[in-house]
Amino acid sequence: MTTGQTEPSPTPRQRRAEDRRAAAALPYTPPDGSRWGAGTALVVLVITLALLVVLRGALPAVLGDTQLADLLLWTVFYGGILIALAIVCKRFGTGSWVTDFGLQIRWFDVFIGLGSAIGIRLIAGMIDGFVITLMGGTPKSNLAPPAPEIGWV
Repeated sequence: MTTGQTEPSPTPRQRRAEDRRAAAALPYTPPDGSRWGAGTALVVLVITLALLVVLRGALPAVLGDTQLADLLLWTVFYGGILIALAIVCKRFGTGSWVTDFGLQIRWFDVFIGLGSAIGIRLIAGMIDGFVITLMGGTPKSNLAPPAPEIGWV
């Protein structure tokens, strides 16, 4: 015999939590309309590396072997990857970085990243101290300290 009572409908907050739990249980897969994959990623990587090799030979000849040349190389490397992601997303994907690559930042991701960076640095320092102790002293460098006029370093 039923009492005629129905369960209360979930609140919007409860529905969002259930949706997040369901989405977290599944591994990320690109949408069905996606026409890119490992081949596209390999082409982008080869093009970016080829550009870096050419620039690595040309920039020191033009600018000298300076830190500005290194800064330009890193800018080309990371900028090239971001531009390639944008092109692949627009041309072969849906046009949304969230849909195509699963890139979505939540407010607490910043704290996860900071905590991870601090934790990794602490662990690296402990390993460094252990290795220095095993080697019997403090390491000595033959490199000069960076000049104070290069503030961007």
